[in-house]
Amino acid sequence: MMAATADNELAERFVAKEVERVAATADRWAALPDKKKLEYLRAIRNATEACSKPWAEASAQERGTDGLPHVKKQVYGTGPALFAFALAAVTRTYEALAKTGKPPALRKRTVGEHVVIPVFPGSTSEKLLLPITAEVWLEPGKPATQGQCRKKTGVMGILSAGNFEAPTDVLYSMFVESRVVVYSRHANLARSNKYCDTIFKCLADEGFFATLEPGLPLATALTLHPKVDCLMMTGGHATYDKIVWGSDEAKAAGVKRVDKPFHAELGAVSPYIVVPWDGYSNKDVDVQAAALAGFKLLNASAVCASPQLVIVGKHWKQRDAFFEKVANCIENALEIPIFYSGTQERTDAAEKAYAGCKEVIKPRAKGSLKPVIIRGLTEADVPSFSLENEAFAPVLVELVLDCEDPKAFLEKVVRITNSDDVFGSLSCSMVLHPGAEKALGAQYLDDVLRRLEWGTVTLNNWAGMGPYMGAGVWGAFPKHTPSDIQSGMGFIGNSLMLDYPQKQVMRSPWNNMFLPKGGPTEREVCVYEPMTYFALKPGLWRLLKVGVAAAPQVCCGSRKVEKAKM
Repeated sequence: MMAATADNELAERFVAKEVERVAATADRWAALPDKKKLEYLRAIRNATEACSKPWAEASAQERGTDGLPHVKKQVYGTGPALFAFALAAVTRTYEALAKTGKPPALRKRTVGEHVVIPVFPGSTSEKLLLPITAEVWLEPGKPATQGQCRKKTGVMGILSAGNFEAPTDVLYSMFVESRVVVYSRHANLARSNKYCDTIFKCLADEGFFATLEPGLPLATALTLHPKVDCLMMTGGHATYDKIVWGSDEAKAAGVKRVDKPFHAELGAVSPYIVVPWDGYSNKDVDVQAAALAGFKLLNASAVCASPQLVIVGKHWKQRDAFFEKVANCIENALEIPIFYSGTQERTDAAEKAYAGCKEVIKPRAKGSLKPVIIRGLTEADVPSFSLENEAFAPVLVELVLDCEDPKAFLEKVVRITNSDDVFGSLSCSMVLHPGAEKALGAQYLDDVLRRLEWGTVTLNNWAGMGPYMGAGVWGAFPKHTPSDIQSGMGFIGNSLMLDYPQKQVMRSPWNNMFLPKGGPTEREVCVYEPMTYFALKPGLWRLLKVGVAAAPQVCCGSRKVEKAKM
């Protein structure tokens, strides 16, 4: 006990010194001309380009990827590539600010009381890289004004994520808002997080930015320091509650341990909605099932947007074939190592909750990952365990709705997923066949998108691509409170500095070539590395490298070869 007390006191003294040093620069940072901040962004870009390769290698080592090149290459996607997209979007904004004194001009349309802002692609390079369009929907009745976020100054204390490496939260806090930052590194990614010191060296040298070594005493001291004006975290609701409330008794009494603005990006049960339609071909089913398997296996399912609640129609004739294909793709996937603690325990908890009453499928995945697919939940099972608890693990749960047509199905989806019976509001994904989309009509589909209370809604792709939309927003739908935090409060991204964002809506072409074809293979994930360098500094040669890596015929050929090796 005495040793623990001494450690805590030492941590408090060290954190106090760092916070006070950074806090002394807060006014200077807020008053810095935009042209100077643009210089910093360009220095960050150069530093990121120089360190991307060792940064990715450090990430791969932490994830136990020795002998697993298909996982080793993928870490570019959770670190350098993701950061590059965010950095490019913020840089475009500061180029406009430096030139005109204003953020970039907005395009817009209206849906009922919502102003809708197209945000992706925001450049020719983004259009070439990803087959996705994204819009930010503003709060109903609010105007498309910009820049209020820049008035938020002071010290931001950031508790970094333990499941992805890109410090996009630092970019948001310093360049979208106007705060200086003390950044607490997560123990799970301690080695790769050290590259934050390299990436943001130009800011640290001026005292605007500092990092803390991983450890609970240091992180705790950061949250409690009186000169830390605001907090930000990526994680789970239980961690948030420990920080803000300290105990269940204090939460019940409404007595906060930490009472300051707190931006939290937390998880959800992430609905994956397959809209029923008679027109799915066998190829459509194969493509979409393989995509779901690939999304689920990404990062060993340690993703806040990992698909969990798969909602389908009772009368969809290809439902069984779809889930059989998902299971087969998981079984045929190359090994994905577990790197996040508690993964197996959370998987076991979901299985136990439905053992003996629902069909539990256990695909024979390679290595330590032990996925489960729980089938046959109906509306009578709303709510139940896996609708109320984020697994953060390889768990898929089928919810079957008894509906005769797509419109009736979507009406039930909106009602159920918006309700308190389904945990969270971070992101949801929707598989919508072009025939069903045409039958529903654009006006009705916009109305469904308007009513879905999820921070990111994606059509024909995975909502986990949301953070790549640098000018978009990523965070919970604005309906949670500190006493019932669920998926959190606040958005990151928002490089256009919109004053009233409510959600992000993304769309992709049907069966687009970038959908995963099951679990990752080396050839399929090799696109992330050249994509990183092209996003940082676009050029024809770099674009050609992306094209070669992404060529669909190469990907298909590699899948056949690697299956033969298994």
